[in-house]
Amino acid sequence: VDELFAESAGDILLAMEPYLPAPPLEPPKVLPALPDVSQDLTAEDRDREFFFMGEECIAAALHVNYDIPLLRLHADGRPPEDMSKALLATTCDFLGTCAAMPKRLEDSASVGELKELLSLNLEQRQRPRRWSQWRLHCPVSLYDKRLVPGDQEFALEYAGCVLLCAGAEQQRRFCAWPKLFLTEAPRINADGMKLGYVLLGP
Repeated sequence: VDELFAESAGDILLAMEPYLPAPPLEPPKVLPALPDVSQDLTAEDRDREFFFMGEECIAAALHVNYDIPLLRLHADGRPPEDMSKALLATTCDFLGTCAAMPKRLEDSASVGELKELLSLNLEQRQRPRRWSQWRLHCPVSLYDKRLVPGDQEFALEYAGCVLLCAGAEQQRRFCAWPKLFLTEAPRINADGMKLGYVLLGP
């Protein structure tokens, strides 16, 4: 083996040429097929407006069916820094006080009189709470077109006011999105309300 490679100066191709002849340099009888360019990946040529319309339809459906609030900001041509400032100004940065999220009143079921809820768990120097416009009625039930008295066990504190919910489900809904139930002032003659009349006499 050493002599075989010594004659070709260590060139493996020259040493193996007598045993494995190289193929002739002739053109092939059948040319290979050209690649199918139609299968290549190309950029999407769909109108982007159709995608935006689809996104708007999905957002509207979520808002209607699941009561998810909508917030729309126009970001055409704006850099991320400007968009972050616009989002902050729209959601948080405004003149006035920012109300904290609703908070359940601990030990509300143990109070003797309902007026004790106005000062429950408050220190002596803290301002007492006040009743909301809904007074002793459940704001969530009134939003659902039902006039239902609230239960002190499901009392809430929100924006310095005390609100009474009719049950655990109404309390959960109010804590998830309080603004939904406080947009309009309470009215017992709202559209969809079923009113009854009672005549009392001797």
